Amino acid sequence: MITAQTKACPERSASEVEGLRAVPSFPSFVRTETFSEEGKVGRQREFGSNIMNHEADLKPDPPPDEAFMREALREAELAAADGEVPVGAILVHEYTIVARGRNARERQQDPTAHAELIVIREAAEQLQSWRLTGTTLYVTLEPCLMCAGAMLQARIPRLVFSTWDPKAGACGSLFRLHEDPRLNHQIAVTSGVLENESRDLLQRFFQRLRQDQPAAMN
Repeated sequence: MITAQTKACPERSASEVEGLRAVPSFPSFVRTETFSEEGKVGRQREFGSNIMNHEADLKPDPPPDEAFMREALREAELAAADGEVPVGAILVHEYTIVARGRNARERQQDPTAHAELIVIREAAEQLQSWRLTGTTLYVTLEPCLMCAGAMLQARIPRLVFSTWDPKAGACGSLFRLHEDPRLNHQIAVTSGVLENESRDLLQRFFQRLRQDQPAAMN
């Protein structure tokens, strides 16, 4: 057996490697393929070369949901540092993060300043369209009714969230707004991505909040 393997290569621009999409915040990675001795002629190739004799076009897999969710968790950690309930979100279009946001209700004294609404507004501005088709919203906590409704209005096709919200969740906990057949749009939902990390962050925040409250009263 002959193994054709490529090594990790530095960042390349789109003009240097045709067909590859640059993804911010994620390292490039390549596949390893094994060919038989009989099939090696005309099938070996250098990854990124313009000469590709292999039958299938070799492209990197999209980054996993976990990698994007870690970006949302970074936003949640920033929210906690601001004294906000640690909820963070990002919106991804064509494997590129186009908007980031975190809970800002206390800082802005705005009841609608949830992480999801912040990224929806920013993404609509970035993409110059209120229809956010072809996007995925990643958020560390199950969206509430307000945020799920905004996602439906924005025509977001996919939602990925970390941990469930049994007190206000509208995408499986209390309501299933994302799949209501009476509405003219539905959202595909993936839940539980990095659930432990998100839940632990929320629990630590509220535990610290409870500890600080008696001290403030003394």
